[in-house]
Amino acid sequence: MSESIIPLERRWNSWDAEHPAAMRYLPLGLDIDLCAYAASRNAFTRFPAGAEGLRLGPRQIDGDGIALDLAHAGTELRLAYDKPDPFTLRGRWQAGRMAEWGLRFWVMLAIRCDDGSEWVFDPESGELAAEIRGHRVVVKGERAPLLTTFHADIGALQSEYAFREILIAAAIQGAIFSVVKAVIDRQGARLFEKATGEWPGS
Repeated sequence: MSESIIPLERRWNSWDAEHPAAMRYLPLGLDIDLCAYAASRNAFTRFPAGAEGLRLGPRQIDGDGIALDLAHAGTELRLAYDKPDPFTLRGRWQAGRMAEWGLRFWVMLAIRCDDGSEWVFDPESGELAAEIRGHRVVVKGERAPLLTTFHADIGALQSEYAFREILIAAAIQGAIFSVVKAVIDRQGARLFEKATGEWPGS
């Protein structure tokens, strides 16, 4: 879709009706999907619309200010997005009720793009970056991710969890991949920022 027909303030938005926790930068076909895995039930989710425990909160029509309550395998999360400027998406999640030990419940940001751009993770800076249609895109968290992984698609990510031994082996070997994974801990909020084009103020 041409950038010229999408109002600047609406380019980042929750365009996916089937997955209300996902955000998309429409002109670049860039998606962020929030996923979770609960080891207690060996269960993976993308938080589909209508899922038990998913409750839509306040939402601005331009996508600046979106809140959701999510639940998976008894663990409850609060997710919120806002946009400090039209090119930056900022998200944060906070664990409410934990149904299992924090290292057994994984929250993942699945980052993908329609054009198959190559993502590069820099373990020193904790940044995941790609060049997409002439725009530099950077994903950075408040803290470095515990693990990053690359997969062909979300189905491949999900199938990784069906074989827990593979995940554990990859983690032990220090595999580096394109989905940013972070462990929820009891201290609460996590923050991630994404920018397209140049960082504001630079």
